[in-house]
Amino acid sequence: MINLSFVYIVSAVLQVFLIGAAGFFLFRKNIIDHKGLDLLAWLLVNLFMPCFIFTNLTSQVNFIKTNGWYVFTLIGFAIVLIGIAISGLIFFLNPRIKEKHEFTALVSFQNSGYIPLILVANLFEGSLAQGLFVGIFLLLIAFDISLWSLGVALVTKKKLKDVNLRSLINPPIITLVFTLSVIFFGLDNFIPQIIVKPVKLLGGCVLPMAMLVIGGNLAAIKLGQIKSDMVWAVICKLIVFPLLALGVIWVFKPNFLISFIIMLEAAMPSAVHLSLLSRYFKTEDEIINSGVFYSHIFSVFTVPVFLVILSKMMGMG
Repeated sequence: MINLSFVYIVSAVLQVFLIGAAGFFLFRKNIIDHKGLDLLAWLLVNLFMPCFIFTNLTSQVNFIKTNGWYVFTLIGFAIVLIGIAISGLIFFLNPRIKEKHEFTALVSFQNSGYIPLILVANLFEGSLAQGLFVGIFLLLIAFDISLWSLGVALVTKKKLKDVNLRSLINPPIITLVFTLSVIFFGLDNFIPQIIVKPVKLLGGCVLPMAMLVIGGNLAAIKLGQIKSDMVWAVICKLIVFPLLALGVIWVFKPNFLISFIIMLEAAMPSAVHLSLLSRYFKTEDEIINSGVFYSHIFSVFTVPVFLVILSKMMGMG
């Protein structure tokens, strides 16, 4: 029996954010500086995350071949499109919103990888946890494609045709494509244990390090004045979007694995990547920085509520 009681879910969420709080205070106390944070982020993206992806995909070969891997990628694209639709509806209902590009980015792009992965690791175990890991990895294909095209266009206010898409070629995406190719060509059985075991050990570092980096990145954000546009964006991201996801699950009644991934991703705060993109492209947008920061703070309270509602809907609470 899957345990998704309120106390259990709240405990799992708090464990995740306590690790993030450690990264936050390490940066604020100058124990980790910008260079140290950049090094941790580089190791996370270029070493630990690829190892984690490879280990979990190769351990779930049957799941990938029998569950339609593309379903999760389509869910990822659907989440972005629904975020755009919600933003458009809000603009129609409230024409006073000025920062439309930034608003749309905050609502459409969620922290889709690291926090969901750690929550899954805290809530589940065994084959169910690994299946959820795989689903999240495959959803990240859509997230990366959308973030480095539409996301960049929204943050920089460029047209899509002017965005450099070379950033799509990154170690996690390369690892996903490579490992899926290995699996579909039946080569996974020929991987020697001398490679599998150290790769698994390195991949085991990814989850706590991810939250340390997220906490450090949140501490590095330069907050501006709280504006109504940002407040509305956070409300849409943390309340309107998850409510809509609950409605979709109630109507279509997908299986538990798909339902949980939809609900988890819909309830996530705005992507830290948006603030990093803002810093990288030197736009330093106050709405985006504040929206990312406050959506993470308040998601500590909203995420457990929506996961508990889902568990009640599916008779698991």
